[in-house]
Amino acid sequence: MLWLMLGLGAQAREVRIAAFNLGWAGTTSEFQRHVQVCSSRMVNWCSSRGDAQDPKVQTCRAAFQNAAGGAVAAHGIAPCNAYQKFLPRKDDIDAYTDRLRAIGNTMLGNQALGIPDPGVDLWAVSEVSGAQVFDEILGNKRSDYHVCITRQPEFQKVGFVWKKSLGGSPQDCRQEDGLAVPDDPDLAESVTATPLAREQRRLRAGMALTLVLNSQPVTFMSLHLKSACVNPEPERFAGRTQPGRRLTSTESACRLLRAQVPALEAWMEAVALRTPRFVMLGDFNRKLHQEIGRVAREDGTSAAAPIDPPGQARSRIAYLYPELNDGRPAAARTWLMKPAPRPRECRGFSGLDHIVLSLDLADLSNNRQRPSEKLGLARTSAGRMASDHCPLAASLDF
Repeated sequence: MLWLMLGLGAQAREVRIAAFNLGWAGTTSEFQRHVQVCSSRMVNWCSSRGDAQDPKVQTCRAAFQNAAGGAVAAHGIAPCNAYQKFLPRKDDIDAYTDRLRAIGNTMLGNQALGIPDPGVDLWAVSEVSGAQVFDEILGNKRSDYHVCITRQPEFQKVGFVWKKSLGGSPQDCRQEDGLAVPDDPDLAESVTATPLAREQRRLRAGMALTLVLNSQPVTFMSLHLKSACVNPEPERFAGRTQPGRRLTSTESACRLLRAQVPALEAWMEAVALRTPRFVMLGDFNRKLHQEIGRVAREDGTSAAAPIDPPGQARSRIAYLYPELNDGRPAAARTWLMKPAPRPRECRGFSGLDHIVLSLDLADLSNNRQRPSEKLGLARTSAGRMASDHCPLAASLDF
């Protein structure tokens, strides 16, 4: 009988996880504030996103900050072109509310509309304004879920939404500020750790969550890394050739992504010694599968050698995933789940979202052989997709 009980206790527990970039998802009141600022005479729906050296962008950013009530307040408001893909009219509050319902239908399903429940137990979410938006997205199912979201002035945040049946609580979440480097490559790569003014914009922090699954601690990291340094190799996309860029590129976006690597690697190495079963999932903003088999550093030195000091030493990092997966310590080795085919109903960005397992977890049961899946997106009443990313899911044994 004791042998039988031990055998039953050793059975793996299957949990379905997913990464979902929700595309500037905020509450309806936050959307109304966005409309108020962007429709003001001084802003007039100008574009504050783009090359920071462009005079038009500089003028727009100054106007946007002024209308918002200062730089810190402006950090928490979506830019004026954030919703152009999702709404028929940029100031339509009813259409925005309908879009939040479509996000909820993507996450929960909707039997009346014929949308199946994806059956996800744990969501790593990104591009959300805060925990409050899930009151609207989840509706009457909100009480079935725990939610924890990072706390930054910037609108775009990351975190977790998971079923209470998995256990744990929001107090089991820990914000990882190492990834929140200054949104300025010179500051991000500076040797001196100079305190930043509150007005200085930062990249997105990460969020770590540790749950006990099948009597074993498992740590999850929800992340959303720097955008616009996507392609390790040249690639045709939307009728244009996108250049391939190593992280040694002098492009601002690549320098910022490179500056996040040491913090992410340090987190991996530290967590591996505490909880060898760990998962990183979210929007890496990098086509990691194109990096497999590459030499991590431009000068050919071992990725296991220290990255420090910052600045010049960091500029040697050419490829993100080989740098992270350097095999030291052994417990920090990882398995990048194979890319998922994109279903017809998915029109979101492809190849940017990933699920990375520690080898300890990948080697459990048949997790290495399990495929990841791209989930379809629900549509709004106007036929628009709920987000510009389709969720990436996987059913794994823990």
